[in-house]
Amino acid sequence: MKGHQTKIFWLGLLLLGLAAGCNGSGSSRADITGTGDGETASDDGEVQGFGSVIVNGTHYETNAATVIEVDGQPATEADLALGMMVSVDVPAADLGRDGAIARRIVFRSALIGPIDAISGDTLTVIGVQVHTDALTRFFDLERNPVTLASFATGDTVQISGLRRSDGGLTATFVRQTPPRDSSGLVVRGRISQFSSASMRFMLGDLLVDYSAAASIETIDQLENGDFVDVRGRPAGGQFMASRVTELRDAQGGDNSDRPERGGVQGQVHDIDPSSACPNLRFFVNDQAVAVNSSTRFDGGACGDIADQRRVGVIGRFADAGSLVAEGLVFAPEIDAALLAPVQSITFSDNFGRQCVLRVLGDLDVIVSSNTRQAAAPPRDSSGSAGPRGLGCGEVRVGDFIHSAGIYDPQTNLFEAAILLGAGPSERMGPFQNLAAAGGRVSAKDEFGPSFTVLGTRILTSNDTDFGEDQFAARFFLNLNVGEFAGGIGEFDGVDTIQAFAVRRGFDYRFEE
Repeated sequence: MKGHQTKIFWLGLLLLGLAAGCNGSGSSRADITGTGDGETASDDGEVQGFGSVIVNGTHYETNAATVIEVDGQPATEADLALGMMVSVDVPAADLGRDGAIARRIVFRSALIGPIDAISGDTLTVIGVQVHTDALTRFFDLERNPVTLASFATGDTVQISGLRRSDGGLTATFVRQTPPRDSSGLVVRGRISQFSSASMRFMLGDLLVDYSAAASIETIDQLENGDFVDVRGRPAGGQFMASRVTELRDAQGGDNSDRPERGGVQGQVHDIDPSSACPNLRFFVNDQAVAVNSSTRFDGGACGDIADQRRVGVIGRFADAGSLVAEGLVFAPEIDAALLAPVQSITFSDNFGRQCVLRVLGDLDVIVSSNTRQAAAPPRDSSGSAGPRGLGCGEVRVGDFIHSAGIYDPQTNLFEAAILLGAGPSERMGPFQNLAAAGGRVSAKDEFGPSFTVLGTRILTSNDTDFGEDQFAARFFLNLNVGEFAGGIGEFDGVDTIQAFAVRRGFDYRFEE
């Protein structure tokens, strides 16, 4: 039994959940919705869940009038998938409002092509470096969730993700597709280093040669900053374009096509060195963003904006196409994880914050619009988990949650980057007092039998499984304050977990 419990924690706590569906919900950004006086708004971000579709923590509904496009082709909601970066058009007054009806949902693959190489967590596809992490969604040909290990060199993949300052991508979505001929290979991005003389330009770190392109469709003349779809084939270390199509977006086309307001989710890159806080300019994915003294921040401040930091932004488009941020939410990082039943739920109307879940006695788990949330197991024999899965509006006192995020020992707050549902307590069978905590060790007994993480005492005994250390004496001799460790066991309802198993070198992904 103890070995089974160990597996629950070290292999099951988040590893299975990271490949599961994620969604978000709640009234995020409630204090700045309803202020748009224009006709349209565009919310660009990752599909976090369905029923109808959840993007940037907002639940947008679809109806018969909603137009859905996938790579330029008519589609249905069933053709969308978790992790896809989409653009959702809604009435400007409904931006960020749960229940708003989506007028249009558009998905455009960032890359479609064969895998040239796999090195660690990085794929090379059509010469583009594609980084993956614990948040990347992987799917096979049948659209089943899989892991990176399921892919091999030569597989054709469809990729969506976040732009990086090094020209590559951080993938949010990777799906295997049937092999394609050269006309079916796709790369999308914003043009830089454009040269009409040599008929070349860069898309990130990929050199594109369009001298032999049979079709060039542009709004005006091609120039730096244009957002384009390029079809073609890799050859000689560059991409030989057979077709180049300029795509309309917030920074392209005339003012009549530009949304009044918008949101964007992604990684910060290309910070303008001539700008400084509070008036800082940078890009999030392919969207230019500007913050100023009026911008509201959640989870940080202007000075915390840094290269490749994940953020969500909502604001109003300037004439030049920049998104002037009314609010910016920092996505939490990951240095800790937990499993525990919810003791209480407090809903929040702070910008970017949806609710606070109390667990492990007095630990507050903060759920924001940037928290990756996932469907809970079904509550009844019908197999239905509800249309929106687990979120602040669905989780109940007594439900077990898994969460990975960042822990602040000074405030005893846990900012959730990932929130997964384990279901109601009755589903846990004999483990209704089960809990787990992992992170940086803040204190330890010099010779055992306990150490502290997430403000929770992990108490060991002669029955505890110490893993590779085998014995308590060796475990505590090797354990240092500030290092990662974790434990799973029975929670006493106050501040202590009586551990079935403990491990040093804690890995938030719970891989052996």
